[in-house]
Amino acid sequence: MREVAEEIWHQAIEAVEPGRLVRAHLANNPIPDGRVAVFAVGKAALPMARAAVAELGDRLAGGVVVTNQKGQLPPLKVCHSAHPIPDARSLAAADTMLEQLARLECDRVLFLLSGGASALLERPASGITLEQMQQSVQALLACGAPIEAINCVRKHLSQIKGGRLAQAIATPTDVLVMSDVIGDDLEAIGSAPLYFDRSSFQDAVAVIQRYGAHLPEAALNHLQKGARGELEETPKAPLEHIRHHLIGTNQIALKAATQAAQNAGFRPLILTDRLEAEAVEAGRVLASIAKGAQSGLMGAVPLALIVGGECTVTLKGEGRGGRNQEMALGALMALGDQEGIALAFGGSDGIDGRSHAAGAAVDSAIFQAAQNKGLDAARFLKENNTTAFFEASGGLIVTGPSGTNVMDVGIILIKEEGA
Repeated sequence: MREVAEEIWHQAIEAVEPGRLVRAHLANNPIPDGRVAVFAVGKAALPMARAAVAELGDRLAGGVVVTNQKGQLPPLKVCHSAHPIPDARSLAAADTMLEQLARLECDRVLFLLSGGASALLERPASGITLEQMQQSVQALLACGAPIEAINCVRKHLSQIKGGRLAQAIATPTDVLVMSDVIGDDLEAIGSAPLYFDRSSFQDAVAVIQRYGAHLPEAALNHLQKGARGELEETPKAPLEHIRHHLIGTNQIALKAATQAAQNAGFRPLILTDRLEAEAVEAGRVLASIAKGAQSGLMGAVPLALIVGGECTVTLKGEGRGGRNQEMALGALMALGDQEGIALAFGGSDGIDGRSHAAGAAVDSAIFQAAQNKGLDAARFLKENNTTAFFEASGGLIVTGPSGTNVMDVGIILIKEEGA
């Protein structure tokens, strides 16, 4: 059953392959005649751009791709950048993109945006150094703040985010977006470089206070100065010549999972595409729901419960792991040796936090293997070292970078105990 859960998870990820989604959108929404420049940024930038280049043919008018993935795409310039913490490559990529945008010679821009853009493309606000921006992002990630809160702060420390990049484009532009945020909010995806921003400097200061993040003094002073009205706010309205199109979402992956589960003989039920909680606790709750379902509370089994979203981890240790592995280990602790239940959790981008794995899959056999090896799950969680736990017990899901990014997918398969 654990292998079946993993296979359903893989089919869900295949359904949100970026090139497929770009081709489908362009087939149904042809770009008007004329020369088109292609710009792409995010974890899915290369496959999205590759599909667009193939569709445009000799209408292509150049452009730039910014990604953390290996590869080239002539005649577009590919900038390899950093994620999840911006570095000098992120600044260089922003400079390259702004230079190309400044000398556009085309009739239309096709901008391809996916998750990860917040780190991959960066130009800090005046008075903020790269090191201070890095320290700010690290502090926000470590304190367990959700992505929307992190992006609120990043927008107000940046000259790119929150609609500021849009001010550099006068040409009619279509933005094809793959969502990696709860609720598919265009203000949050990639920190909204071409959209607009309803959040304020005051909101950013409130995030710092709420989550207790310790930002460098210069960054905090910048936010406080803005909150006093002494700095220009992010754009608060969309530009008429820039249109956004949502082409890839977590829901698409979950719906594909329901079909795969049905094909495997399970009755599928999507619980939510908006799961957000501390990862370990979410895993424990989902395991308890699975136990209840096994006793008949949710109708007939075999049953497949399907969830999507993105949980958080409050870092306390220096180990290797990520939110999906923490969710899987939390579920395993609650599941114990109960048979007939298998759970698989993985990030659609193929990388789970500080780990080479996408996530993990667990069942009673993994629990027994951990018991036989004397693995103390609580200690591994305390050290945020879940990758080491699953390397020892089995259960890691390893795919390498998938080229897509629509948050996380969880598959919970339930049969009668002993079936």
